[in-house]
Amino acid sequence: MDFLVEGYKKFREGFYKLNKDIYEGLSEGQHPKALFITCVDSRINPSLIFNINPGDLLILRNPGNVVYAYDDEIDYSVAATVEFAVYKLSVRWIFVCGHSDCGAMRALFQEKDFFKNTPKLHEWVESNSKIRNIALDNSIEKSSDFFRKVEYQNLINSLNNLKEYPFIKELLKRNEIQIKGLYFDIKSAHVFIFDEEKNDFIIID
Repeated sequence: MDFLVEGYKKFREGFYKLNKDIYEGLSEGQHPKALFITCVDSRINPSLIFNINPGDLLILRNPGNVVYAYDDEIDYSVAATVEFAVYKLSVRWIFVCGHSDCGAMRALFQEKDFFKNTPKLHEWVESNSKIRNIALDNSIEKSSDFFRKVEYQNLINSLNNLKEYPFIKELLKRNEIQIKGLYFDIKSAHVFIFDEEKNDFIIID
């Protein structure tokens, strides 16, 4: 764990020393500006990508940044976190962020042998099989951008599920909450935002 210790020392001597006031404020409670739902992928660091301070984002991660339907019994962690963010922290912005080269999306197309010794991972991937079926039904050829299209579709599906949460639906009607889809391209470090009117992902300049 040497790399953690060294990093911690640098943090104490650098960022913390220059920003003690931030941590003094955070010790009294959190008031995040947004809920940020993204993938467990180690290459996705929202605080670094968006250059924001500790306490600004409430971050939820799972494999594939999946948001299931509110009454789905597969996973309660997303619904519980959204409730916590909205009702206990008064968050009024929710972002769902996908990314390129997503292992969870690629796993949808793996053979069963790929999941040897990882039964829970297999269950998680299969619970999102709707995305695979949409891709196959649309006859998307496995070209260079095949998986990007799958990643986009997964993100859109998560956004749609989130918007159907009963309390989110009511807040949207009253224009009291904003929900946006983001996509991070790892190689270029570009972020794209989903434009619902154009049904397309637009690069943020």
